[in-house]
Amino acid sequence: MARLLDTKLQPPPLREERVHRPRLYEHLADLTTGVVLVSGPPGYGKSTLVVEWLTHQSRPFAWFSLDRFDGDVGLFGEYLGVAIGNLTGKNSGLMSVPGEQTPDPRSMIAVLVDDLARAPRGAVLVLDDFHEVGSSDVHDAVAYLVDNLPNDVTLVIITRADPPLPLSRLKGRGRLREIRSAGLRFTTDEVAEYLASASGMELSAHDLQLVAERSDGWILALQLAGLGVD
Repeated sequence: MARLLDTKLQPPPLREERVHRPRLYEHLADLTTGVVLVSGPPGYGKSTLVVEWLTHQSRPFAWFSLDRFDGDVGLFGEYLGVAIGNLTGKNSGLMSVPGEQTPDPRSMIAVLVDDLARAPRGAVLVLDDFHEVGSSDVHDAVAYLVDNLPNDVTLVIITRADPPLPLSRLKGRGRLREIRSAGLRFTTDEVAEYLASASGMELSAHDLQLVAERSDGWILALQLAGLGVD
């Protein structure tokens, strides 16, 4: 078995100057099974939003941050198995064998789905930075996971680009919730809350509107603006 990095199985830490976003929590609140797609450019706070939502709802969850080296479907399966084991409290039934040929994605996922079915109700499995992986084998594995996702389990995919998954079919079945750039942008009220939390800055209504318009609700721009205040 390859050496796995614990840091890839941990969510990003929450900043103290974060903004609670109940309008987005409510969009996801009644979803007990299916897929959540959080898609947008870098710097829009996608991962932070998901951690805040899970914390806000006290949902049991497992986290897997992907990178460009996770295109090997066997390595992907090992990480996914450990993440699922973190949810269920049991070791995954999936084990790699040195020198073994590349596993069949569907057979591998079938084992992991059986493990995931033992997760507590309301459990969430998060795949972060999914855009980093271009492997068709990994895409096939995740598509099979989506099609066979156990009841009472939610899969969250965080990405900068739509993944090659059956999104239209999921949407037609009512098993897909989407949060995209337009939803990730901070409203004027959220801009005010963030600036007050990050720097103690309180702007007039006119200046606040100007900041919101110029930043286009982009959290990274707001962070840079906040850091520039004494």
